[in-house]
Amino acid sequence: MKIRIITAGIFVAVMLTGMFGGAYTYLLVFGMINFLCLWEFYDMVLPAKGDKNRLKKLLTLALGMYPFIITGLVELELINFDNGLLLKLVILYVVGFYLNFVLELFKTSSSPLSYLGLTTLGIVYISSAFAILNLIVFESGIYQMHIVMGIILLVWTNDAAAYFVGSSLGKNYLFPRISPKKTWEGTIGGGLITLIIAYPVSLVFPQLSFGIWMGAAIVITIFGGIGDLVESMIKRSKFIKDSGGLLPGHGGFLDRFDAFIFCVPFVAAFLIFMNSI
Repeated sequence: MKIRIITAGIFVAVMLTGMFGGAYTYLLVFGMINFLCLWEFYDMVLPAKGDKNRLKKLLTLALGMYPFIITGLVELELINFDNGLLLKLVILYVVGFYLNFVLELFKTSSSPLSYLGLTTLGIVYISSAFAILNLIVFESGIYQMHIVMGIILLVWTNDAAAYFVGSSLGKNYLFPRISPKKTWEGTIGGGLITLIIAYPVSLVFPQLSFGIWMGAAIVITIFGGIGDLVESMIKRSKFIKDSGGLLPGHGGFLDRFDAFIFCVPFVAAFLIFMNSI
């Protein structure tokens, strides 16, 4: 428990420094998180042996980081889409995907379609969420971290509250086939506490109204929990307990960000529907 608390303290300090330090420190910290989550995902689902597999993994990681980097540069207004730049960037990205097919030709894999599908899955599952995050953080080239900070606080509140309530009161299992320790009591308790915390979040970050933060809390409670189950399903299919070991006492980065990654697109869709971004 001591190691878990120390790791959490260091991790939170780095996260806060990244967000409060400004646009560039945000991009640095969350770009690294994006990269490490992708690395852990591909480490779980793709074979690592052989030079061709390593080359494919590096290419896939580059493709996975592409959406985050490009959206960050665009939102910072460091690049614009004049003179057909958008078309050039899209073509470059498609060429990268096609190189995956070329490399697969020279492998002896018995299931090339599964390999290609898994490489694409990582980009859709993880990278799209971090690219969407950039679209939330920046507004007309201006860095605004309040929405992301609020989302993170609500996600972590839901996760921690569900764990503690479930550990002390949990009796009825939520999804034993996928996650044998999660309970209905923990899920409901975590959700209720998250809704309560939405009020102080609205006071600290008044850029969004209390009603909007309450709606976001509901979305996070539902889809954050589902995101946790989705990652558990992936790990269970590969007979893996943790996505990695970079965070002592917590597992890997994907273990810490599975709920956040999964709920970001849904929160963004909610905010768009409510005309809040």
